[in-house]
This record gives sequence, C-alpha cells and structure tokens, in this order.
Amino acid sequence: MEKITFQEWMKGDSAEKHRFYLLQLNISRRFWEQSFFPQVKEKFHTDIVHRFSDDKSWKVKEPDLLIPSLFPKKEIIMLDGVSEEVAHRLSHKAIIPPHCIVLYFISQSLKKNWLKGIMILIEFEEQDFAHWVLQVSQGLSKNLSPLILKTLYKYWWEYDLLEGDIIDFLLQAKSLPNLSITDLEIFFEKSEKTLLFRFLDALSDRNADLSNQFFFALMKINYPPILLVTMIARRYRLIAQIISTKEENKDLWKNTKLNSFEIQKIKKYTKKYSLSDFKEIFNSLRQLDRLLKTTNSDFTVLMLDLIHQIAVRTAQPKVYRGDSASSANEI
Repeated sequence: MEKITFQEWMKGDSAEKHRFYLLQLNISRRFWEQSFFPQVKEKFHTDIVHRFSDDKSWKVKEPDLLIPSLFPKKEIIMLDGVSEEVAHRLSHKAIIPPHCIVLYFISQSLKKNWLKGIMILIEFEEQDFAHWVLQVSQGLSKNLSPLILKTLYKYWWEYDLLEGDIIDFLLQAKSLPNLSITDLEIFFEKSEKTLLFRFLDALSDRNADLSNQFFFALMKINYPPILLVTMIARRYRLIAQIISTKEENKDLWKNTKLNSFEIQKIKKYTKKYSLSDFKEIFNSLRQLDRLLKTTNSDFTVLMLDLIHQIAVRTAQPKVYRGDSASSANEI
C-alpha cells in the first residue's frame, strides 16, 4: 500500500487513478473539518458528502451509493467509525464508480492486509502550521516572528499538542508587549531538565519574576521538592567555589569533573554575588530543607520566600564614625 502526505495528495493526480483512500489523522477531527477537509472538497470539485459512523448505516446505503450513474456528480463517502473488516471488503470491490471517492478513517492499528488503496498521512507541515497560527493569532502577527513560529511548531510536535493548546497560548500572549522564546518555554516546556536549568539560571541571575514562573512550571510537572532544593544548593556551591577559589574544572565538594558548557554559563552569574551573600543563602537553604523534612510546611510558600530573599539585593549600610551600632536601622 502506498503512503503519501496530505500535501503530496493535494498536488498529485491520484484522484484520477484511485477511488479508495485510508486517512491517518495526526490532528484533531475539528481541525480536519476546518482546515483540511475544505481542501479535499475543492480538489474533487464537490460539496456532496455522505458520512457513516457504523457498519449498519453503511450497509443500508451502500447498494444505492455505489450504483453507476449516467449523469454522475462527484460524491465523497466518509467511513468514519466503520469497522476495518467492512472497509477492507469495500476496498477490494471490483468496481467503485468513478464519481465516488471513499475516505476510510483509521481509528487503530490495521489488522488486515491492505494491498489496495492509498494511505494519506494528515498532519501539519511547518508552513501549514505557521499559516494557521497567523490566521488565528487575532492581531498578534507583529509579535510572531519566524523564530517564534518555528519554536511553536517544535513544541507542537515534541509534546503532541492540540490546537486548543496553541490557541490558549495566543490568547494569553495578547497581554505581552514583546513575545519572546522564554514566554514559549514557560508556557509549553515539559522537559524536567530544561525547566530545571531555566529556573536555576533565573534564580542565579536574581530575577524573581522569571524564577517564580519557571518554579511554577516545575511544580506543574511534579518536580520533587527535595531534589529541587539539592539542585539549588549545588548551583550556589559552584558559584561560591568559582568566586573564592577560581577552580572551574571540577566540583571540589564531590571531586568530580564539571561540564565546561555548564561552568561557563555559571561564571556569568558570579558578578551578581559577593562571598558574604552565601552565608545567608546557605542558612536559608538549610532552614528550608529542615522544614520540608520535619514539618508539613507548604513548599510553594517556602520556595517563593527563598526566591524573594535571593532576588532582593540589600545594599550594605554605610557606617560612619560616631554612629551607634543601631544607627543603620534608624531612618
């Protein structure tokens, strides 16, 4: 059995050679009806469509529909729910009238030996996807750069998204003045590793808003709280190590080699800290770890407080001669 893409089918002349097609949908039925099926009707120059969702209804109408006509009009017969056995028998009929185009929707893995017919794979190609997004973006086209569209398409395939997922994102993106790749990552990214390092980078950069967003993305995928605290501690241990010892090739605490890409990335965050910062950071981490292991404290509340503590860079008070010890707090 020959297999081709929807785009190849639309461009080719198979309609003149074949009457029976198997359709494998990798999109929702709603989207098939809205974006793909109109193209099929246009290709076959007809609006006459017969739909059958079970074997019984098809068997009742089959004799009348498959009768040759002296003055035929093109008709599309959609077998959407008819059993594979009935569809397989129809595909092997000696004659399907020239005016009839039969579309059989595959609902599960095929069990029959399909020697006849053509299988059409119906899914988005990148160009089709970009065209659809621009159609439904409702005034967001200025923010939808080629890179944004390409990244949206990547998430569409990697995470098997539905059209509703894309539309939900576009609706939320309306409130964003400038749409960025980071906005897409926060909304769609489901990879634990990617989200973890995005969170650690935002926290290392002392960016509270971005840290909070990636933290909630991690919680959405049920990232383990204890492991998250451990990874935060590791990140700050490495930042402190680079500041205090300049060692960049290995983790001195574990005596293991460090990834050069990771350490080069971490180095840029050292400018955000002084060694005096780390005493408070590690004290906060120890307290958070203790509360997690010994109480029923809400991890989200604890983590948001930690993010706030790290993000807020308190200016060192200026102490002048003659000031009392409490003068820094007296304003």
